[in-house]
Amino acid sequence: MSRISCAIVRQPLIPFPRRIPLVTGHFGDVSSPESVAESFATIVKEHGKVDSLVTSAGFCENYEAITYPYERMKKLWGVNVDGTYLFCVETAKHLMGRGAPGSIVCIGSMSGAIVNVPQPQAPYNASKAAVRHLVSSFAVEWAKDNIRVNTISPGYMFTAL
Repeated sequence: MSRISCAIVRQPLIPFPRRIPLVTGHFGDVSSPESVAESFATIVKEHGKVDSLVTSAGFCENYEAITYPYERMKKLWGVNVDGTYLFCVETAKHLMGRGAPGSIVCIGSMSGAIVNVPQPQAPYNASKAAVRHLVSSFAVEWAKDNIRVNTISPGYMFTAL
């Protein structure tokens, strides 16, 4: 099961400069619509509302396309694309239901726009290209509701990916 942890920061009503943010952790399977809906409902219950979202769940594996295990590819797509889609949609529905503006930022990758050399990672690249296009589509679709949707596509980083 792919798990996500998200930190929610809320400013209590304490005069500046004594604001102490309330941070809570929430866990769920980002590739499961039921888990995402449950996680999101818990966040709203604990914090009252959500005004912004940053998605960053994702993983990469280096297999040549002809040897990439199909079950692993489905898992990768579930986390990288479905997870992004599901959390964005939950957030947008919540914002629209409140008639509130909001901001969504999805972490993509430069791999959604270029082919990395020498890494054999076609499914990962395709998943990050899908995230870029989802974000562009959401931005156009939800602009009328005052919901900004953007992506950040970092380059190479020294991470476990």
